[in-house]
Amino acid sequence: MGEYNYLLNKDLLINCVKHGNIYFLQKALVQAAFDKMLFREEDVIKEILTSLKRGYCTNFILNIISLIDISVWKNQPLQQLVEILHNYVLDEYSKNNLLLSSNPLLSITLACEILGKIADARRKFEIECFEIRQNILLLGQMYSKKIGDEEFYEQIIMSRDFMDRTVIKIITENNFEALLDEKDPKAERVMGMIWLGKEAALCDGDIMGYSNLFHIIQSKTKRVNDRREGGTSLMDIVTNFFQFNRGLNYDFQYRFRTQSIQFYFLKEFICALLMLVIFQYINLRYLALFSKATLFSSAQDGSPIDPLVNVENSIKEYWDWSTPALVLSGALIFQHALKIWFNMLSDLRIGLDKWTVIDTLTAVLNFSAAFLIKVIDKNTFLTSRKEFIDYFMLIVLTVSWLRYFSYFLVWRAISKLLLTLIRMLGDTLVFLFLVACFILIMSSVFATLY
Repeated sequence: MGEYNYLLNKDLLINCVKHGNIYFLQKALVQAAFDKMLFREEDVIKEILTSLKRGYCTNFILNIISLIDISVWKNQPLQQLVEILHNYVLDEYSKNNLLLSSNPLLSITLACEILGKIADARRKFEIECFEIRQNILLLGQMYSKKIGDEEFYEQIIMSRDFMDRTVIKIITENNFEALLDEKDPKAERVMGMIWLGKEAALCDGDIMGYSNLFHIIQSKTKRVNDRREGGTSLMDIVTNFFQFNRGLNYDFQYRFRTQSIQFYFLKEFICALLMLVIFQYINLRYLALFSKATLFSSAQDGSPIDPLVNVENSIKEYWDWSTPALVLSGALIFQHALKIWFNMLSDLRIGLDKWTVIDTLTAVLNFSAAFLIKVIDKNTFLTSRKEFIDYFMLIVLTVSWLRYFSYFLVWRAISKLLLTLIRMLGDTLVFLFLVACFILIMSSVFATLY
């Protein structure tokens, strides 16, 4: 706030909350302009809780609470906040303050998120907050089912909070799956629209009427007609008489593709497959170049060759094959660096999701593998210590495959099965541990007796 920082005091904060200065408070709280300790003041907490209890500016107050650090509050005001949110569940459906707000789904998601923060800040409220959150989510699920207008549903589900997060993003970040039931056609349509691109329905032209090259490849060769009006030009023959269809909309060439998550996913999936093939081939080259048969081989005339010379030749050839992998790994690291740089210079943050972490891990491991082969002592490849290098290369290859398989989590038909299998394995870990203990004990008894 520059030279006006001295004005950011308790009185200004209370006045803004009381009179609903949305724009100022949004910018100030996002920039953390107010001193964090101001939110411990009893007068500030009292005004926030009083305004929330009145229920006439529910979205506004919940946005404020979601942006401040409520962990600095004492137990008593936290208890009061929990009770206020609990009263929302007890109210009648037609008189519920959450459902009477300007955007009920936004209020419900923010309320559930706040309950999660309270549970993390004070373990004594954990069970109570969890029960209230489940009831509020059921209330939101009931409200969503009662919405008949799909355009209105899209409007409220795509609205944003003070941190510029859509309701869908808040739901996905906090795993509020009950608010996006896949059996609900409205939610299904909105998710499909986001995946395909909002303007996908505006595209009524296909590639055949737009691409000259595609027309040449796909269409049959036409015979030259000398009686054609205006004659036949060389370009007509080369393009096989292609005519651009101007009656259709081809705006997807820019507008649609830039908004389509599916289009970006396909490109990422193809690039990941290409990188996997390269990494796999390099690993196979490692097995061939550093096998015992290669390292202890002799010349074509049968004369012996010093194994160290074979090691040097194998390292040189492996390094040449590793160059494409190093370039691709450098691109992955550069992509991660760009995200970090963007987050440092922009108010809009890009989350470091699981795919970014796996990409970076894959790149670092491939860099490490290439430089490990380059700098390690050559005698290591001629001793039993080479097994440790083999294990490390196996880890690199496994992570490369995991990076590729992680894209199947976005593939709807496969992701359901994968997530189910992962959950099943997690639930059976205790059973597997007991079985392993039983086998260990029985093997000891069997070895002792026999």
